[in-house]
This record gives sequence, structure tokens and C-alpha cells, in this order.
Amino acid sequence: MIVPMDHALMLGVAPGLDDITALAGLVALHGADAIVVHKGAFRRLAQRCDPSVLRTRTAGVLPTRRFDYGIVHFADVTNIPLEFLIAWFQDSPVKILKRSSTIAEGEIAATTLERGSDGILLSPADASELWRAKHFLAIEAAGRLTLVEWEVRRMVPCGVGDRACVDAAALLTTAEGVLVGSRCAAMVMLCSETHHLSYMPLPSFRVYAGGVHSYLLRPANQTSYLGDLRAGMSALAVHASGATRRVTVGRVKIERRPLCMIEFGSADGDGNIFVQNDWHVRVMGPGGEAIHVTDCVKGTKLLGYHAGEARHCGSPISEQLIEQ
Repeated sequence: MIVPMDHALMLGVAPGLDDITALAGLVALHGADAIVVHKGAFRRLAQRCDPSVLRTRTAGVLPTRRFDYGIVHFADVTNIPLEFLIAWFQDSPVKILKRSSTIAEGEIAATTLERGSDGILLSPADASELWRAKHFLAIEAAGRLTLVEWEVRRMVPCGVGDRACVDAAALLTTAEGVLVGSRCAAMVMLCSETHHLSYMPLPSFRVYAGGVHSYLLRPANQTSYLGDLRAGMSALAVHASGATRRVTVGRVKIERRPLCMIEFGSADGDGNIFVQNDWHVRVMGPGGEAIHVTDCVKGTKLLGYHAGEARHCGSPISEQLIEQ
């Protein structure tokens, strides 16, 4: 059922149409599938409709009728109306899609109120957005990694070097860290700074990630050297269970510190990491156990990741590669 509503401004406001916002909500609540109004009245509805009326109008149409999806587009750049819709429809079978002209805009919609819209409807003006869309979908698809256990073969001091610590614009948990390694196929999980430390407050956004030459695993199965990481880039926070989430790098601190090398291996291969040689730096063990690097001895079990593929400029590639 479609209800036409003419505001009749040429001859004065028609009886019953003096509050078109309330009337629109009432009509929708009683079963109208759509309301046809003049563009001026539509603009008035969009501008003057308070959240409670908007909720009545939308909730009265979408959840009770045959619609599976609701496509929304807002005149203003703010996502506050989207926040209302996400909250109101979180337990509804109706899926909310946000129309976006760029992937950057769509990414914000996909993370609004943490849940995000159920999807985005991309209507780009530039064909390059399609490439960005492919990259965005690859990032969103990365949910869980299959972690492996490495066995320490030896830990040796190796002088002073440039060590990078990664500060995320996100709070990390005690079971999270990042995957780092000197070789692209063999990485170890380094713990976040969320474990007991007597001498200073815990910067729970930080990971002491290791030597600047090291690979860091990033979203979409990409890697970067720690020395190339910059504020604003994305990193992959990894849980001891293998679950992952994307975090934004807020800062990278590179300082000269005493380093140690931890060599490790398994039947899948071997590798090493260079980390700051200090008790407060920890690596992840099986079951989410935080292990001080100074406690790593031959036979210590570490949690990590075996990529099993070579890298070219951070991207996986099938080719012969020898790293030693």
C-alpha cells in the first residue's frame, strides 16, 4: 500500500497535514509500504524527524513486511542516523546497507558502533575504488589463523641494535600480540604490554616488536618490515586462539637497545626473532602463557605462525626463496 500525501502549501496547509512528520509515522505504523510526498515535504521529514519518530516510522514498515534489506543514504556526512538504525535493528532480520561513494566512507559505516552496517552499497565515481574494494574485502575476510608451536633451539645475546615498538590506537588484551619474524614463513607471537610490570604503568596498546628488519604480519595476508611501519597503517592483532582483528598503528618508536636472538624450529621449518634483551619483553607460549624472553632456553615452546610462502614487497608469492 502506497499513500500519497500532498502538503497543499499553495492553498494553505490541508487539515490533518499540519504535522506531516507525526502523520507519516502514523501511516507507516498502520501498514503503509511507502509514502509519496513532494520533495519539500520529504526534506522536512528528513530534517525535523526526531529519533523516536524515525524509529516508529522505520520499525513500523521494515520488520513487519516482506523486506529483507533496507538501503539507507543520508544527506549529511555524519553517521549518527546510522547509529540509530544499527541499534534499533540489531535484533531484526532486516539487513541495513549503507550507500557509500568511496571505500573510505564504507569502512566507517562498517565499523560504526563496533557492529557496523550489515553491508555497504558501493556507488563509486572513480573506478579505482573497485581495487580498494577488493583490498577491503580481503581484510574483512581474515578472521582466524592456524597457529603452531615452535621449539626454542637457543637464545643468544647479539649486541645493540634498532628495536621497534608498535603502539596501536587500540587497547590490547593479555592474550593478544603481533606476529613477527626474521623470515617471512616463520613468525612468533610477541605479547602486548598487558602483563605485570613493577616499575611503570602498563601501556596496554604497546608491543615491543623487535628488530627493524623483522617482518610483521598485517591484514589481508600482507607483511611489512617493522622499520617501514608508519602511523595510520594497519596491523594485525592476534589472539592466542588464532582469532585476529585489525588495529590502526598510532605510533612506531625505534630506539637502540641490547638485543637477543631466539632461534626456533619444528618439523615445518625454522626461523629466528631479534627482540630487546630484557625481562619485561615477553613472547607468547601455548595456551596464552606469557614467557619472558630472558627465560627462553632450549626446549621452550612458543606460539607462532607458519606462513609457508615466500614474500615479494609484502605480498605472498610462489617462488624459491632462501633466507638464512
